[in-house]
Parts: sequence; structure tokens; C-alpha cells
Amino acid sequence: MIFVFIGGLIVSTGGYLYAKYPRANMIELLFSKDEIEAMKDDHPELQKGKRRLEL
Repeated sequence: MIFVFIGGLIVSTGGYLYAKYPRANMIELLFSKDEIEAMKDDHPELQKGKRRLEL
């Protein structure tokens, strides 16, 4: 029951944030711009316009 309660809190918090900021990107709400840029540098597949093919 505790896990169901915690899961409900997480989902309801996400729903609240979606209702409060309908056009905002959830990633931008959770992380700072510096953290997002660091993630993009670490993961090339997140960079727009640059595609890599790995075999």
C-alpha cells in the first residue's frame, strides 16, 4: 500500500505540473539549462540535426 501511495503522489504531482504549465517541457521544469546541455553533450542522440548510425 505504501508503494501505491508513493506512485499516486508521483502521478498526481506530474498531473498538477502539466495542468499548471501546459505548454512547458517537463524536462525543462525538472532540470536547469546547464544540466540539459550537459546531458546533450553526453548523449549525441539527443542533439538535434546530428544523426549517427551505429552498427
